[in-house]
Amino acid sequence: MEEKVDAIYCYDMLHLFLEEDRRRLVANCLEQLQPDGWLYFTSFSDEDANNGCGALLEPGTYEYKEGKCAHFFSDVELNFNT
Repeated sequence: MEEKVDAIYCYDMLHLFLEEDRRRLVANCLEQLQPDGWLYFTSFSDEDANNGCGALLEPGTYEYKEGKCAHFFSDVELNFNT
């Protein structure tokens, strides 16, 4: 049996992935948490001045350098219940 943790802190990471990988990352983190554990992510906002820079890869996600993407989260995307 794997030991569960009380909290996971991910700084400036979630926005670096495409949607499928973001969902998988969050799901994997949730699996590691104790019941009522805390999952904390920082992310880019869709109000950031760099939103829209580069080639559009998927809604809200842009390739800002070759092979590197950034997703800019809206308030709606960040307000969810698990």
